[in-house]
Amino acid sequence: MRLPLFALALAACLFPMAARAIDCSNVERPYVAVVCSDPDLVRLAQERQDTWDRTWQRLDEAQQTRLREEQDAWIKTYFVQCGFSLDQFPILPIPAVNKDCLRRAGEERVVYIRAYGLPSGADTAAGTEPAQIGPGFDCAKADNPLERLICGNPALSVVDLRLNQAYYALWAAMDRQQRGDLEDDDKELLSGVLGACGVPEEGPAAGSPQCVADRYDSKRREWLADLQGSALEEASRPVEEHVALQRELRRLGYLSPAVNIMPGVYGQSTRAAISAWQGANGRPVTGFLSNDDAAVLVRGTPSPQGAPPTGAAPSPPEDRLREISLQENDGGLYLAQVNINGAFTIGFVIDSGASLVMIPEDVVSTLFRTGKLKLSDFTGEGITISLADGSTLPSKTFTLRELSLGDIHLSNVAAAVGTTKSPALLGQSFLSRLKSWSLDNARHVLMLGEAE
Repeated sequence: MRLPLFALALAACLFPMAARAIDCSNVERPYVAVVCSDPDLVRLAQERQDTWDRTWQRLDEAQQTRLREEQDAWIKTYFVQCGFSLDQFPILPIPAVNKDCLRRAGEERVVYIRAYGLPSGADTAAGTEPAQIGPGFDCAKADNPLERLICGNPALSVVDLRLNQAYYALWAAMDRQQRGDLEDDDKELLSGVLGACGVPEEGPAAGSPQCVADRYDSKRREWLADLQGSALEEASRPVEEHVALQRELRRLGYLSPAVNIMPGVYGQSTRAAISAWQGANGRPVTGFLSNDDAAVLVRGTPSPQGAPPTGAAPSPPEDRLREISLQENDGGLYLAQVNINGAFTIGFVIDSGASLVMIPEDVVSTLFRTGKLKLSDFTGEGITISLADGSTLPSKTFTLRELSLGDIHLSNVAAAVGTTKSPALLGQSFLSRLKSWSLDNARHVLMLGEAE
């Protein structure tokens, strides 16, 4: 990919060759004049260059292309946003407010480049803790200016995770109708932030981080006011402790390493892990970590039968049923979120009339392409699948190495290939291996007993 000459000239100023810093002996451009007028800005320009070089080496070709395009857009905007012209030399010394704007933008850009292509919360080196707490989404997949603004600002990333902390606690405490209202409220918040904080809908990250933080904090307080009891205690906890408690559930084996989660986001898998830990330790099973629960969990208290091995789900008491909330899709179907072979999670229709688990063809292809399904997993036996509309479908069978639903993890589950348009079905090859299961259609909840 070739960049325009103008972009290359700016890039050469911002990202000179790795072996040298910005050349202040030959000031031919307005940008260079501004940077060279202040030692802190010179140092920051070199830090961005060094960070760029290190990040570039670990990216694949597609990521490099995307980062270069984003950087080109950023270079063309942030200098102007801080009050300078791209083609007119400034009057020196530059005002402190403009210098501070350049400094903040540069520091945020260093953080963004350093984390580029890494999952949010990923360790930057083996055995180390994540360098940044938050946000509540994967920065490697940030695809709009607001997300990129959040990812490039460590303080704003924490604010975003705190907002998610309240959102997911409130979500878990609500019924279906209330959850719809909460989703609308969240969309309204995001729309309002774009308009009020100067964040564009497309293009490079821009806008006021402080404005975003203020609006997020205000909405968080509103959501906290709707909580009570253990849900309020959990959502009000310092975010560092919130992340650490989730990590403890993972260490004790209640949260399977096969389940991919965002640190600090208490979704369905974490809720199931909390309930399993509570049941195994004689705590009230609420799915929320109260202050008393947190005090016990942080000590790593094992279950009365002994702590489960790392990566294994604990065995809850015989008389306790797990509740798995079903999520309605656009077609009006209620789906259980099931993880396939530790790769990814998709929605399944509960179908007791299906003899096997059925996976859509495009999902099977993705599993095979990513190495999560191998040729040796296919049995080669052709069968006929009966669909809900009475039609039949010739299919091939294969074995799934693991299906995970909540804290239930079953190995070697028989499955069949369905059409791309057919939904994923959770049939008897999974359901029959549970001691009990039932559907609560009024609450749209799947009740699961232990796996046999």
